[in-house]
Amino acid sequence: MREGIDTKVTKIKFNQQNGTDRDTDFAADIEPLYKGFKVPTNVMSAINASIDLYNKAADFNDTRDDTEASMALTIVNALETIKDCLSQGTYEGLKQAQIKITTFMNPITSNFPPEVLDFLYKSGRQPMNLKDVFYDVWDKKKQKNNKY
Repeated sequence: MREGIDTKVTKIKFNQQNGTDRDTDFAADIEPLYKGFKVPTNVMSAINASIDLYNKAADFNDTRDDTEASMALTIVNALETIKDCLSQGTYEGLKQAQIKITTFMNPITSNFPPEVLDFLYKSGRQPMNLKDVFYDVWDKKKQKNNKY
C-alpha cells in the first residue's frame, strides 16, 4: 500500500425527510384523477352513431371490398377504445382517451366525429366563441371608461 492514501470507503447516508405530509402523502397527486367527470351527451352519442355507421359499412363491404371492410372495422375498434376510456367517468379516463387518440393514424382519426376530436383536444373544456371574447373585452373597456 502506498503511503498517504486512504483505502477506507466512506458510506453515503441517505436521509429521507418525512417531516411534511407532502413527502409521504401522494393522495394529492392521485385523487384528482379519480374524481368524477361527466362526458357531454353529444360526444357519446356521436361516438355511438359513428360506431353504428362504420359497422354497417363493414357489413356492406364484407363480400365486396375487403380493404374497405377492414378499414371500417379498424375505425370501429378505435372508436370503441375511446368510448371505453370515456365511459370510466373520471379524469383518468379522459387522459387515457387523449393518449389513445394520439396513437391512431390520421386515416383513422379523420373519420372521427368533429365533436369527439374537439372534446379530446381541448381537455373537456368548452370551446370559446371569438364573438364572446370580443364582447368580454368591450365590456371591460366599458367598465373602465364608464363612457358608454
